[in-house]
Amino acid sequence: MRLRGQGITRFQDLKIATIEPNGLLGYELKEDAKPVTVGELKKILNSYGLQQQDSNQKSTESKNQDNQQDIFTEINSSKDQGHADYLQ
Repeated sequence: MRLRGQGITRFQDLKIATIEPNGLLGYELKEDAKPVTVGELKKILNSYGLQQQDSNQKSTESKNQDNQQDIFTEINSSKDQGHADYLQ
C-alpha cells in the first residue's frame, strides 16, 4: 500500500526497500525505473536538436512577461492611498 502511494506499481522496479524505525518506508528504484529529471530530459532533447524549439518558446514567453508589471513594481508606483499614519 505504501509503495502504491509513492507511485510504484511493480515490485520488480525496486532495487531495495526498508521499513525505517519510525515506520516510514525507504526504497531505491532500479536504474530503469527511476523518473527522468529535467536536466536529463534537456540533454536528451538537445541531442535530438529539439532544445532549440524550447528556447524559442521561452524567449517568446519572456517577452510577454516583460510587458506586464510585477506586484512589487505596481506597489512602488502606486499613488498614496491616504492610509492612517498608524498603518504606515
